[in-house]
Amino acid sequence: MKSSKPSQVFIKPYDKWNRRFDSLGGISLVLILITFFNHPLWLTVLTLISSSVSTLGPVVLLVLNARKKRKLSKMNHDR
Repeated sequence: MKSSKPSQVFIKPYDKWNRRFDSLGGISLVLILITFFNHPLWLTVLTLISSSVSTLGPVVLLVLNARKKRKLSKMNHDR
């Protein structure tokens, strides 16, 4: 029998962080476009930091989420 609840990719607290990284990705895109036309050094550095965090953040969340799911699965299996 199928579950009526949709499956969640991210479990708490990683689902909240995933939503924050999505909004950071939008901000990074705007900063990249502004930096393309007007490129002061401070804006370039800010864009680099924002883009790096929005790229590496979800990868780190995937790893942490998989570890937590594996740990929870093991705990449920041991019961």
